[in-house]
Amino acid sequence: MSQVRDLTDHLEPVIEPTNGGAATVDLTTRALHLRIRQQEILAELGVHALQGKPFLDLLDQTARLTAEGMEAEFCKVLEYIPAENRFLVRAGVGWQEGIVGVATIGADLESPSGFALRTGKPVISNHLENEQRFRTPELLLEHGIRRAMNVILQGEGSPYGVLEVDSRSEGEFGEHDIAFLQGAANILGMAIERQRYERHLKAALDRHQVLLKEISHRVKNSLQIVSSMLHLQASTADDEGITAQLADASSRVSAVGRAYERQTVDLGRGSSRDTRRSAWNRRSRAGPASTPAPGASG
Repeated sequence: MSQVRDLTDHLEPVIEPTNGGAATVDLTTRALHLRIRQQEILAELGVHALQGKPFLDLLDQTARLTAEGMEAEFCKVLEYIPAENRFLVRAGVGWQEGIVGVATIGADLESPSGFALRTGKPVISNHLENEQRFRTPELLLEHGIRRAMNVILQGEGSPYGVLEVDSRSEGEFGEHDIAFLQGAANILGMAIERQRYERHLKAALDRHQVLLKEISHRVKNSLQIVSSMLHLQASTADDEGITAQLADASSRVSAVGRAYERQTVDLGRGSSRDTRRSAWNRRSRAGPASTPAPGASG
């Protein structure tokens, strides 16, 4: 089975042919300045990802900066909903009120975004009014979108969805734009997976702490019962020697209980630190993961 990789440059993009054949390479000063700005934006997105910003803020910033880097009026982050086989517009810029967080579009192979998700191939449609390869989503028609580009938003597990830029203006998205858009998607994908991993890790640590507290509580209670029984026997013994020995044993058991309680607290703190450090080290050594997209075949 073929794999959807972070190395998306190995996948041939699906690009609508231009009227004049191969697209003319724009080497003007303006184009070069735009390429430089795109690299600055990727660096900025990387910083945002490392800062651990709130999830929706990170999505919104990615949409805003990606639209800026592509000089497009619209951008959206599409979250794939497997149960419905549809995309939810999770974040975006330029869209009418009531679209973000509410609107959905199809994720089948007949839609550009669905094709990008299931094959891992970037999709460029520069003339949506004449598009014959894919079904143009109603959302794009309602906003007068003339051209669009989609790339997969890959996580460590299954893909999160698709990052898409859209524009009403004339012009064309080209292969040189794919590197920037896919770079932005890769950074966002790693940030999404990192936050998802940290949530799972926190849940595991919380369960560990609850279990540790329960065990500690039971052991502490057991030791207290033993100490109380020894103390009671010491108070009722007729022999002074036995009384002294039982009282000493009771004191020793109480001391063991106090030491165990302190050790449990320290163990819980250390275990949490060690678990987080070990998990992060494993992820660092593993590097970016490569997993197949749903529906992809070899």
